[in-house]
Amino acid sequence: MKINKIYSYYFSPSGTTRKITEELNKSFNLPIDTCDLLKNPLHEDIHISSNDLCIISLPVYMGRIPSICIDMVNKIKSNKSLAIGVVVYGNREYEDALVELTDLLTNNNFTIVGAGAFIAQHSIFPSVGNGRPDDSDLKLIKSFGENCNKIIESLNNDAFSRLEINIKGNRPYRSTKPIPLKPKSKNTCNNCGLCYKICPTNSILKDSPKEINKDTCISCGACISNCPSNSKYFGGIMYKIAKVKFEKSNSVYKIPEVFYIC
Repeated sequence: MKINKIYSYYFSPSGTTRKITEELNKSFNLPIDTCDLLKNPLHEDIHISSNDLCIISLPVYMGRIPSICIDMVNKIKSNKSLAIGVVVYGNREYEDALVELTDLLTNNNFTIVGAGAFIAQHSIFPSVGNGRPDDSDLKLIKSFGENCNKIIESLNNDAFSRLEINIKGNRPYRSTKPIPLKPKSKNTCNNCGLCYKICPTNSILKDSPKEINKDTCISCGACISNCPSNSKYFGGIMYKIAKVKFEKSNSVYKIPEVFYIC
């Protein structure tokens, strides 16, 4: 099957999902229209044609995809188009996130060619998965993209209805609770307002950016990663206690997992 163009969407508050997506995009020698869903959230429906490929990459929060991304993914409509789904997690577990993402795409009339769960440095506890994606990860991402490309080239429209992809995960999806750890602000904050502009849930006050609405904050870390004065951070007694426990439970080096249509 011939693909004319790729539409690549990612949500990457800490920048690691973007890095993995950019590496995956290199596997395809095609025009690519890239959209950063953090900086350019979708408010209207997007329609992908049958001769185009859609790549969607999202981080994993508590074993699920971010709730804020669900509505945006549902705005990406397919005309019997092909898609690749990617989730990125911080060396704990991706649990039901990948099957949730691929279910959303399937419900939007996409055919999933490949799906992958890749590892990056944890956004709240950066000592876990430190330095990832590393060289080994990048090689696996490249191989994943090349394999998806080969599958696409071998497909024909008549084969779609006979093919399926089996993704690791559970239905119903695991229930989640809000992440209790929230970013804090240092006195070095100069009220530049960048964190207010970048926050995907409008949880930072425009006139008082040191304050964070803990009820709406999803602990994505966008304010931390994008603060020019390094004034946002995760910390406090609760954080230190959780950090020790989390590091102990998630120190084993995880290997990415990939799935293909068959």
